[in-house]
Amino acid sequence: MWYGRETSAWVGPFAFTTTVACPAPTALTATTILTNSADLGWTAGGSETLWDVEIVDITGGGTATGTATATGVANPYSASGLADNNNYEFYVRADCAANGTSTWAGPFAFTTACIATVATYTEDFETFTTAVAAFDNQNCWTGSGGAYYWESAPGTDAGSAGTGPDPSITTGNYFYTEASAGAIGNTTDLLSPLVDLTALTAPALTFNYHMFGGQIGTLDVFVNGTTNVWTLSGEQQASATTPWELAVVDLAAYTEQTISVTFRATSAGTFEGDIAIDNVSFTELPACPLPNALTATTITDTTADLGWTENGTATAWDVEIVDVTAAGVPTGTPTNAGVTNPYTATGLTQNNDYAFYVRADCGGGTFSAWAGSFNFTTLETCPAPSALTATTITETTADLGWTENGAATVWNIELVDITAGGVVTGTATASGVANPYAATGLVGDNSYEFYVQADCGVDGTSAWAGPFAFATPYVAVPPTCTNGIFKDSGGASGDYSINKNSSYTITPDSPGDAVSVIFTAFSTENNGAAACYDGLTIYNGPDATFGTIDPPGGGTIWCWDRDDAPAVGTGDLQGQSISSTDPSGALTFVFTSDGSVTREGWEATVTCGTLSTVEVETSALFTYYPNPVNNTLTLNAQKEISNVAVFNMLGQQVIRTAPNAVSNVVDMSNLQSGAYFVQVTIGQTIETVRVIKD
Repeated sequence: MWYGRETSAWVGPFAFTTTVACPAPTALTATTILTNSADLGWTAGGSETLWDVEIVDITGGGTATGTATATGVANPYSASGLADNNNYEFYVRADCAANGTSTWAGPFAFTTACIATVATYTEDFETFTTAVAAFDNQNCWTGSGGAYYWESAPGTDAGSAGTGPDPSITTGNYFYTEASAGAIGNTTDLLSPLVDLTALTAPALTFNYHMFGGQIGTLDVFVNGTTNVWTLSGEQQASATTPWELAVVDLAAYTEQTISVTFRATSAGTFEGDIAIDNVSFTELPACPLPNALTATTITDTTADLGWTENGTATAWDVEIVDVTAAGVPTGTPTNAGVTNPYTATGLTQNNDYAFYVRADCGGGTFSAWAGSFNFTTLETCPAPSALTATTITETTADLGWTENGAATVWNIELVDITAGGVVTGTATASGVANPYAATGLVGDNSYEFYVQADCGVDGTSAWAGPFAFATPYVAVPPTCTNGIFKDSGGASGDYSINKNSSYTITPDSPGDAVSVIFTAFSTENNGAAACYDGLTIYNGPDATFGTIDPPGGGTIWCWDRDDAPAVGTGDLQGQSISSTDPSGALTFVFTSDGSVTREGWEATVTCGTLSTVEVETSALFTYYPNPVNNTLTLNAQKEISNVAVFNMLGQQVIRTAPNAVSNVVDMSNLQSGAYFVQVTIGQTIETVRVIKD
């Protein structure tokens, strides 16, 4: 027996990880960032006590090299010798002595502070890159980010959906926040550089603001981020084109100090509305500061309370009120001098547009510049009605209604018959009526407009409101020769709609006669179309079991209205004459409409003639019937007939017409019986046919 070496099966695996001899630092920070220094910190990866740091000047175009700019430093490390308002990144690695150095950790980015600017200092944002958020730090201005933020905009900006400021009133770049970018209560800060006020005797902050839109929040100004020195809420401009207002903030409490200011916008909602600022200046307080935040409240038909915010110590003001409705313009001359704040303007005209301006009277003949304009409109003593309606419309009546906006209990109505060519006159057709008013005596299948005016008694009458258009329903005309015309209402609903059809049979008035129809009016859905959307099948008899009368292109379907050349299965009905040759003398029409649109019905001229004489005779250019003629001769052509002349056997012209149409009905009822020659002119061609008058 052989005893050799034997091994067991492998057991495992069991996982383990070797330790890092010199772990890298983590959680890098930069704090106490000043103009030329910053405290750089991190979290040690092990028990090391020394580190190497590399600081990279990003503004100067530097890049990381992996070579330390400072070695053996402590944590934190105070970096000095930096440039103000400069972008940096720093990296750090651990020095683990015998265990070597760790990998580099970083980068961590920071920006040094700006050197304080000595007032007077003005920023108009003209050198700022537009469409850039404030937190990108331009010209030492910084801001908060997130969904709601300050953004620089060009003076030509039209991207705020009409909430302004409109390009027509801007002087260049400005900063704005948009309400639609933030939920209710969201805030964003725009922080100015440090400004040294030592050189100013009476320091002040001035800036322009524009606040317009559906929802406007609050604009606050803070000094050094903590003290609120100015606030304004809600819509301040009447439109996107209303000029900017000037704010003046007294900074006397900060004389000989170095400060920064924060413009804080608070969102009021998510609908359109902009808060914009421009032309920020740290300057001397004006000797007579401009008032701002103009208002007009408690507005009646003849009075309004005008108010404003005083930015200095004035206790009297001058007001100029301009009648905008009368095309007035500001003159710079007060209409009322030495008034108090608020000031009650009286003697105004109802329902009138006004603008007012105000200036402070600082005494000794010193006045501020004029502030404004602020626009307002007086109320109406007799406001016009609104929301006109027409309901319960029948062939001959309609209930006319409206909304009363005052206290009127009677009204005047003017009803205009548009179909008959009527026009509004401003004269009532019915006076002292109630609401609603039942209009009677209307005509079916007619278009109307109505206007309404409130009668306010001693306060006079309002302006006319309207028009409100409505139409009476179609009055069906029975399809008979006696009526001479047939109007199709499109069925019970008044039009042809989805996959709908309507069938009509026209029978002659007398036995032995036959019906002839000339189509005169249709919708235009099929004009120029390659397909036939709304069609007609014509049956030569009293119902749809009889044979069809087919279009010239073949098939059985005629298009309602077709202006191209007939093709197979189609035909242009407009101007066509169709006659029955069935012993009953009747014609049956089945109209159909597809589902794309709804269409009104059709119209046709209906005549009857002796069954034996209704066949159509044809010349080279046109068809004509009947021949012999009882009363009328019908002509149909493919091209426009410009002239028709009828001559008797002596060569005398007895009838002449200029139809300028592809069809014409010649009235020969007054002619004596006998033979006549009918001369038809189509383009440059004249053709003459002989007809017999019974």
